[in-house]
Amino acid sequence: MLQMMQKSGHAWKEKAISELFGPLCFQLSRTQSAFNRYKAKNLFLEAEVLKNSNQKIRDLLLEKSYLIPPDLTEHAKNLVEHYDVWLEEFNRLREGENQAQDKNFVFVGPKGFPFPKTAEKKFREKYEELWQAMYQY
Repeated sequence: MLQMMQKSGHAWKEKAISELFGPLCFQLSRTQSAFNRYKAKNLFLEAEVLKNSNQKIRDLLLEKSYLIPPDLTEHAKNLVEHYDVWLEEFNRLREGENQAQDKNFVFVGPKGFPFPKTAEKKFREKYEELWQAMYQY
């Protein structure tokens, strides 16, 4: 019985690392790097890197929600909410019929939806914890 539970826990960790936490952390790093590179009105960077990564992070959290441990559920909700609002604002400013003439960077923090840094930190910590448990002996 114990061996079966250990196998099951091992399988969950492997799946969580490969299907959720690994890709999620990579996309978070990609958006952070793009955000740090952002200068002036680099709409290509915003549309091709930030929008695509933001969409992927949101989709990963929604599609792989069954891999999110209970202690990260609220953090996942905060990330999804932030990305939902960011994508809505991006669509309104960049893709909608009435595109705004002002091509400033899309920020939703001032609208009450700042990026949840604590959530990012917790997901990165969980990834590290799972990775260590799986691959460090």
